[in-house]
Amino acid sequence: MKAWRKFLVVALSVSTVAWAGTEVDKTCDAPPDVHVRVKNVAGSVRIQAWDTNQVRVTGTLGQDVERLEFVCSEKLAAIEVIVPKSHHPDIDSDLTISVPKGSSLEAETVSADLRVSNVGGAIDASTVSGDLNVEGAAGTVEAESISGDVSVSANSPSVEVKSTSGDAAVSGNVGAVRAKSISGAVTVSGTVTRVDAESISGDVSVEKVLQQAEASTVSGDIRISGERLSAGEFSTTSGDVDFTGDLTETGMLKVSTKSGAVTVHVPESIAARFDVSTLSGDIKNDFGPPPERASSMGPGLKLQFGSPDAAAVVKIESLSGGIAIGRE
Repeated sequence: MKAWRKFLVVALSVSTVAWAGTEVDKTCDAPPDVHVRVKNVAGSVRIQAWDTNQVRVTGTLGQDVERLEFVCSEKLAAIEVIVPKSHHPDIDSDLTISVPKGSSLEAETVSADLRVSNVGGAIDASTVSGDLNVEGAAGTVEAESISGDVSVSANSPSVEVKSTSGDAAVSGNVGAVRAKSISGAVTVSGTVTRVDAESISGDVSVEKVLQQAEASTVSGDIRISGERLSAGEFSTTSGDVDFTGDLTETGMLKVSTKSGAVTVHVPESIAARFDVSTLSGDIKNDFGPPPERASSMGPGLKLQFGSPDAAAVVKIESLSGGIAIGRE
């Protein structure tokens, strides 16, 4: 039985080879939900969806490339630029790949920009040194670059983006977002249900989160806009935090910074208990009660106010920086 299955896959597959330094134009028939696997070491890769149940590869191979392998089977279309194991200078290959709209995608490059447009299935894309851009995604997305910017626009259940040295950006309507950069800004725009955003050295900005948000930086500012959050936790070592939004009846908002100012704007009608403190800085409160000294023997201010029976809690701490609580 296994031998028969192996024979069936081989019989249904189409394998073509293009040689170095040549123009490429190869096509194979494919199901609407084919899984597409792409590998290219250097150059550029553009992958776009079209209304045709075929996979087409066009472009140019570098002079020192060994060959392009293009294999199509019943469920998989595999495209790979094969380069020599030893160093050769001209291996840049520029490919444009058209795939059915319902395709899922796995794409990997080393020193090449990667762009993906309107692919409807799950996307897993990565590059070592190059920018990575995904547009019009409808399925889950995982996108990562070691040295380059990563941007994803999607209407999908989840998106995860990572960059070691570069900016990370997500836009659109997304259920859950995880965005991380070691050295670069993290930006989330559009509407998301849940977000986890982190930068070691860079600002974090979230335009509109509906339910849960977590954001942190070591050196950078955080700006978050939320609707009725059930949970929000924001922290920075050296940077300001600015939050505008509301909480659910049992929501929790925690904001902390070691060196930076905190600004929180909430609706006047919010039913929550506030617990606010700073070791070195002022506290300004538009809701009425003034702060008091944390201790008669040392520095610091504290402020506690709000509805004593409220289940929602706002807790703000700053070691060195002012705190301002204002009306939304």
